[in-house]
Amino acid sequence: MVVQTVCKLKYRLDRLYALVFFFAVGWAGMTMADEPVPLSEPDVCARAGKLLMESQPSDEIRTSIASYAIFSKGDRIGEIQSRRRVNTVGNELEIASRTSMEIDGLFLDYSFKSSESVCIIDGQVKYYDAQVEENGVRSRIQAEISRNGRLVIKGSGSTESDAFESVLDEDYSVVSELAYVSVIKKRIPSITKVVLDMDDLDTRKVTYRYRGTKEMAIGESTYTTHAVEFVSPEKRGTRWFVSDCGSYLPVLERGEDENGEYGVELVKLECDSAQGAASKGTSEERQR
Repeated sequence: MVVQTVCKLKYRLDRLYALVFFFAVGWAGMTMADEPVPLSEPDVCARAGKLLMESQPSDEIRTSIASYAIFSKGDRIGEIQSRRRVNTVGNELEIASRTSMEIDGLFLDYSFKSSESVCIIDGQVKYYDAQVEENGVRSRIQAEISRNGRLVIKGSGSTESDAFESVLDEDYSVVSELAYVSVIKKRIPSITKVVLDMDDLDTRKVTYRYRGTKEMAIGESTYTTHAVEFVSPEKRGTRWFVSDCGSYLPVLERGEDENGEYGVELVKLECDSAQGAASKGTSEERQR
């Protein structure tokens, strides 16, 4: 996918992830380069001027590492790894994730890698950094809160004309990574919120509906998951969460957007054993 204009570059990540989900359910006969994806410790809150790990005692910090698989009709073609660190008594959350996909098909060769990190403090995105490499072409998007409380977004690509800078002027009530928490905790039947969507750093109205609990097997363990349905102008679907590692973590998502149906599922979940309540498992269940 080639960036043609400054505006298109701003939405580059959203379209690339949509492409990942599209390939996950729509193509067959492809293989993935079986290489592990390294994931460094998230340090974006330090970049934002507030170091999470030094600001609170270690027993108040919970870390989880989740691995997600992308499938094409039963064949694994990619992976997503996510490290989440949360202050259980405060309002600080760090997330670092990496996505890797290699497709070698008869009519299509495609390579995609991304590295993404975000710091959320008191419900606001303080710092965000995403680096993408698609078929050897690199781009980057960064966002940081300004002194007047607005999110300043900067982008760069393979040429000088790809660079842009914009300011998010719209107010939002919740970040997409946190929107599900109150819905699950309060068992809210239906609520519409103005959300800052971390897929494309834009605001939109999203309706959430709590759909109850469901027992799901992950490896040798069975978890009680909470199902939350979401509907926005761009996409709709259901996401299932488990309450573990001091947070609500997604284990499965199935939905539909402009590219058709997509799905992502948990492969493995680990809590930091040094902080107790270690939780590990591997899902052998595949996409339908």
